[in-house]
Amino acid sequence: MKRVFRAVFVTCVVALLALPAQAQAQEWSAEQLEVWETISTMWELGAADDPAWKDLLHDSFMGWIGEVPTPHDKATTVAFIDAEAGQFRTVVQHITPAAIVVTGNTAVVHYFHLAVTEFTDDLTRETSYGRMTDVLTKTGDGWRIVSWIGDEKSDEDADD
Repeated sequence: MKRVFRAVFVTCVVALLALPAQAQAQEWSAEQLEVWETISTMWELGAADDPAWKDLLHDSFMGWIGEVPTPHDKATTVAFIDAEAGQFRTVVQHITPAAIVVTGNTAVVHYFHLAVTEFTDDLTRETSYGRMTDVLTKTGDGWRIVSWIGDEKSDEDADD
């Protein structure tokens, strides 16, 4: 029964994540596409456990880590994420832009994420999903993430 519930749950989440993208379908400008490429690259590198994702964070980064009540700088954020390295692998993930605002050298990106991860110790899988907002600044090396905040839920939350 739990397997059926999870299948229905994941299907519903995917359908719901697709709605905002359809509702806000638009043509993205070249600059918005550059910003989105930075976000997409960060997620791809993270899923591949490629440490190059860290280069996409601006040196003055300050963002939220999960449910921790205060934001953290780049070094602390990297340390916490590195501490979890190897504990799970990303089976599949999908991100969907909802809105991208670019003004001057600043961009704000609102998007949805969905991922299935597999824990390496017992090979159990978990589906997580949520909303993210990232703030980026344009540098000589391209767009870099200055801050992020998001919410995340998982199929375990749905079991409660």
